Amino acid sequence: EEELKLILCPQHLPKLHPMFDEVLMQSLIRNPQSVVVLIEQPNKRQWRRTLTERWRIYLQNYPFNVNNSDHNNYSVSTLLSRIQWISPLNPTEYLILLAIGDVMIDPYPFGGGVTTLESLAMCTPVVTLPSEQTVPALTTGMLLAMELPPDIKSLLIADSVSHYLQSIDSLLSKHYDVKRVRMSICQQHFRIFEQKETLKEWNDFILKLANTVI
Repeated sequence: EEELKLILCPQHLPKLHPMFDEVLMQSLIRNPQSVVVLIEQPNKRQWRRTLTERWRIYLQNYPFNVNNSDHNNYSVSTLLSRIQWISPLNPTEYLILLAIGDVMIDPYPFGGGVTTLESLAMCTPVVTLPSEQTVPALTTGMLLAMELPPDIKSLLIADSVSHYLQSIDSLLSKHYDVKRVRMSICQQHFRIFEQKETLKEWNDFILKLANTVI
């Protein structure tokens, strides 16, 4: 029996735009051993209902091409059951979730910022698609700043939806050297967390702003 794989997307649910549905649903279809983990706010359960219904329609219209023996694995209800909704976690629980996740997917057109930093701090790979972002591509900037090996940079920064999905497939595959990816992130994330030049720029900016006000 294959090990369960965790695809994390712990973003605010309004960020999950219909443009991103293809990635979420295809990730489940292409990787039967995976689950997608989302966080829902107890006082905003309408978002879960709205998204679930939207994904149900997507799957009902998806042209499945599978053997009859595999049909149950690709039924709409089975696929939707592999979306794991969890309640907000305390800081320690949240970091543990990030650490055990196999991959975090950066949504588009509204991507992550702090969530990406938290994932990289736990050495968990983050896959992003900057060409589909309509806001500053923060995740791409962070990954570039880390100066990762070219093959890992190409893996995490996709240039098309198909590339994005293939990167997810690779990171969930038992045949891919995911340990090397995580180790590289661990070795390089100091470049985004220990940027003294950034601190100096902020300091200069605040001093300049203070002098202007005075």
